[in-house]
Amino acid sequence: MGNVSQLSIRQSTEFLLAQQVVDTLQNFFPGWEWAAMVDGGVLYIKNQTLSDSWAIQQKADLVSRRSVMEAGGEFLERFNMPVRFDEGAVANAQRDFSGAIVSEKWTPDRRYWNKTEQRWKA
Repeated sequence: MGNVSQLSIRQSTEFLLAQQVVDTLQNFFPGWEWAAMVDGGVLYIKNQTLSDSWAIQQKADLVSRRSVMEAGGEFLERFNMPVRFDEGAVANAQRDFSGAIVSEKWTPDRRYWNKTEQRWKA
């Protein structure tokens, strides 16, 4: 019976952390549809307006307000989107054959363009 309560406490804690992350992102990047999930000690952050398949990962025990805001900004930057939701930017974004928005700074092999170092990184 102790395992059940420990499991429910962990699940509740993970749910609360994910909700706090979404609230932080919605406050800092208004208008965007953010989602977060914690699974196995890893936080996954998604912007559902831009992509259902891409997520930024962070270790859940290292999450801070600053790291969440940086992750949200990085997500928007990878898709060349403004901080505040802009329906025109989304409507005019380049799309692939399936209709998904294309990110030139995010590739399927999990590399991304590091603006500071001006190079692709894994």
